[in-house]
Parts: sequence; C-alpha cells; structure tokens
Amino acid sequence: MRWLLLIGIVTFFGCAKEKTYIPPAPTYFLVLPDKPTIWVEHVEKGFLAGCEQLQMECAVKKYGDLAPPALAEFVVAMGDPRKAAITIAFESPEKIKETLDLLSLKDRSAITIGTDDSTAYRLGHVGADAKKLASLLAIRSQSMDPPAKRILLLFGSAPINREMLEASVFRESNKWETFRPRSKTVTEVTEEDFSWCDLVVPIGEDALDKAIASKGTRIIPTDPSQKTLDLLDAERVPTVITNNYFDIGLRASRIAREKFVYGQIQTPILAIQPKEVDRESMQYYLDTRFRVPAITPSKPPPPVSNPDK
Repeated sequence: MRWLLLIGIVTFFGCAKEKTYIPPAPTYFLVLPDKPTIWVEHVEKGFLAGCEQLQMECAVKKYGDLAPPALAEFVVAMGDPRKAAITIAFESPEKIKETLDLLSLKDRSAITIGTDDSTAYRLGHVGADAKKLASLLAIRSQSMDPPAKRILLLFGSAPINREMLEASVFRESNKWETFRPRSKTVTEVTEEDFSWCDLVVPIGEDALDKAIASKGTRIIPTDPSQKTLDLLDAERVPTVITNNYFDIGLRASRIAREKFVYGQIQTPILAIQPKEVDRESMQYYLDTRFRVPAITPSKPPPPVSNPDK
C-alpha cells in the first residue's frame, strides 16, 4: 500500500508540472499596392474589420511598382506568418503566376485579391463578380431612354478581370444584336471612341475622370468613390453599379482563417457581387456599406433516434 501511495504522489506531481504546448497565433498578412485608390482603401478596411471581428492578429503592408522577384522578396521580408496564408492584391494578372511560384519556393502560400490567374498556384481567390456586373450593365443600359446601342468599356486602375468582363458583356449583348460593346484602356481611348459610343462604363477612378472629361456622354460608374456618389446625387448619372471592395477584403480575411483553422477552404474561389445604387437607395447604401455581418454559431445536429427502441 505504501508503494502504491508513493507512486500516486509522484504521478500527481509529475503531471502537474507538465505544460501543454500552445503554438503561437498566426499573423494574417494583407499585401496591397501602395496607391491612393478607393478600392485599396475599401479592401484594407474590410480585411481589418474581418480580423477585428474574429480577433485575428493581422498586418497590412503596401508595395510599389515591383517586379515579381522583388515583390516575392518583399513579402518574405515581412516576417513569418506562422503557417497562415498571405493575402495579396494584384491590379493585373501579369505578375501573379511568377510571384506566387517564387513564394512557394520560400514556403509561403497565398490567397489572391482582385485580378486572377487560374494557372497560378494559389489557395484561393476573392474578386469582383464580372458576370453579375455585365448582367446589371445590360439591364440598365437597355432601360435608358433611348436604350444604349454602343457601349464603351473603359478600363482603368480597378482590379477587374478584363477578359472575363469583356466575354460576359459580349454574351449579354446577344452577339451584338442588342448592343455593340467596345473595350479600351484609359491610355488607349480616343475622342473618336467617345464620339462613337452612347454610353461609357468606366472601370476605376481614373477611367471615371476620363469619362467625365469627355462631356456629353452618358455614364454608368462602377466605383464606390465619393465622386461617383456626387454624380448620382446631382442626377448626372442614372444609377451606380459599385464593386463591393469592402466585402472582398472581409471575405478574404475569413477564408485565410478558414485555411489555418481547418486546413482547407470550402469555397476557394469567391466572386463578390456588385451593389446597384440609385438616388432613393443611396442613403441606405451609405449606412450599410461597411457593415460586418454577424457570425451566427452553427446549430448542433439533431439527435439520432435509436432504432432498437
């Protein structure tokens, strides 16, 4: 009995001294272009709001005009994310594949925001829903008086998949029978293009400035900037179809956490739908555009009945 008592005492104190190893919390990095644009501002705001809601440690870094090797080194130099995915925003798809390939050699995995490259190795992607944007543009352009027959897609600095939007608009045009689209960048567009069209759809703040300067052209803006809302309030545009950049940042933070917690992302490719705003709904849009949806706990599964009873 004494030996049993001694063994019990030793076991008790030995177990009491054991410490459970708790790994350090990950750091969720967000990497953005260093540009004073509305989409960068809203993506950052959404990402930080998501991290605050779930009490995630995060850090935001901004990069300049870097080539893929320099961008990869910039990301690696930010520090160890402790197995968390790094979220990187790209304005154009040209740099994505090479940058992510270089990061994978450094044991860094990434989720992309903005434009996408399906050939690149990334854990997930969150971007604007080009198909939904094209659908809304087709509906609103044909509800104008008179309906738009020649639509100019003017691409600027906004991180929209150009090829996807062009293809979606072509499909909505019913192979040019309903309307005829034309696509140009802010550096390519000419006065002849503005004279040709009867509706301009600017994609980006710089594209909106170019469209306004053209004068005499109907416009449907797509950016959630104050200038866009001022045009709507002054009745210079009939409606605004805003890309929801805040929600893009918010959802990116959530899938980054999902990857760390569960080891996988249930829906790795997310297309965030735009919001349509007119003068009547503008105040509601302003009141709710930065609202973070509450996370409701999942319900426990129903009890399984015993067939033997």
